Amino acid sequence: MDASIDDGLAIEEAAFARIVPTLDAQEGVAAFVEKRRPSFVGK
Repeated sequence: MDASIDDGLAIEEAAFARIVPTLDAQEGVAAFVEKRRPSFVGK
């Protein structure tokens, strides 16, 4: 909460980079596009 905007954006970028390649992220996007409930597996 006390981070500068630049530091906050760097933190967000790092977190996003770790999440995007996961199977759950891919499933979430696919479920959204296909208008269905996602089936997450925790990977």
